[in-house]
Amino acid sequence: MTFFWRWKHFKPSEVLSPAGLWQYERENLMIQPYALDKLHNFRVKVGEPLLINHSGLNLRGYRSIIENNSVPGCTQFSRHVQGIAFDISPTKKSLEELYTEAKRFGFGGLGFYKRQNFIHIDCRPVLNDKPIEWSG
Repeated sequence: MTFFWRWKHFKPSEVLSPAGLWQYERENLMIQPYALDKLHNFRVKVGEPLLINHSGLNLRGYRSIIENNSVPGCTQFSRHVQGIAFDISPTKKSLEELYTEAKRFGFGGLGFYKRQNFIHIDCRPVLNDKPIEWSG
């Protein structure tokens, strides 16, 4: 038996890594519910599906420490390990439009990865009314 899943726009496999799914099946949700709430509300505002774990890229939501260490360029303090980050790709909008909407929505961390066609969003606290932003 697993936890009640209340996020109708996402399946566990869309936001959890293989290790996260293994934990979820044992009734241990490794992602923060408030982060999934914010992602769900953002998806509703955007009005289109968001791609997270797709095309074999299954480490774009929650990651275990071991999984995170396998991702080039990731730090040990990754918000993915904390269960508050997602790497998302648009389905209809441009990447730039999705990034602008995420910035307006109030995510605390925003990364723009044009070459890989995704943005990073996370639910860290916003400091001085501005998110931390970077590009890769």
